[in-house]
Amino acid sequence: MKLITIMILFTFVNSFSQTFLFENEIGRFTSASSFSINSAGFIYVTDISKNEVLKLDRKGKVLKSVGGFGWGNESFDNPIDVNANMLNVYVTDHNNNRIQFFDKDLNFLFEFNSKNIENNRYAFAYPKSCVVSNQGDMFVLDGDNQRILKFNTKGNFVSEIGNTDSGEYALDNPKKLAISNDGKLFVSDGQMVKVFDYFGTGIIKINSELKNANLNVSGFILTINDNNKIKLLDLLKGDNKFVEFIPKESDEDIVSSIAINNYLYVLTPTCILIYSYKN
Repeated sequence: MKLITIMILFTFVNSFSQTFLFENEIGRFTSASSFSINSAGFIYVTDISKNEVLKLDRKGKVLKSVGGFGWGNESFDNPIDVNANMLNVYVTDHNNNRIQFFDKDLNFLFEFNSKNIENNRYAFAYPKSCVVSNQGDMFVLDGDNQRILKFNTKGNFVSEIGNTDSGEYALDNPKKLAISNDGKLFVSDGQMVKVFDYFGTGIIKINSELKNANLNVSGFILTINDNNKIKLLDLLKGDNKFVEFIPKESDEDIVSSIAINNYLYVLTPTCILIYSYKN
């Protein structure tokens, strides 16, 4: 029975992966580090070599860019992560120890850093990732203390997630944070994806078998990747069975990946590869 189960899973993985069809290549970057796609289809990319953030349309045309090395507004020192929704764009400015907020057209709004936090116990440094929920709460992956900090819409501290008191859900070396439409938090931590509910309780651990992996959640599709392989997981199925895909159209490392509306977007250091697929 075990052999049959393995064969079925193997067939499922391969039959699904054969449906990925290369459609296009867009963008010209120097050293892209992250990307995000909002529900309107606009693409936001961080380029760490230029310390800038770009807004692209579906065809890859650059609509606007902001940045340059520095510590003032619209300047960055290693913009390691970007997260966008219909209204705003949140850029994790790693070496400046802050999150910069922009509107959807990349007009600067304000920054959030530990100076805004009254209790130093909940200060963060070298943030790795930031997401904002549909309710407006902000979650920051604190690189200095290996934890997630939750803040409300006024910027007030709410809770600490994945700290040393979290038992088997304590974070060891987290890399990326994502949030699903229903408010679940997904963290890549070594080979594991650790999942927390909206209030910070650990609910499941998923072994991706990928080391130092990056992840994103769009709708209810989780994508996780290392340098050469992408795995997709339909969160609605609840079976934790990944579908594997290895792009063949580029020799570059895979930086990040997003699956949205039956398209898979694959970020490399210099471009975005686009594939269509059927599930």
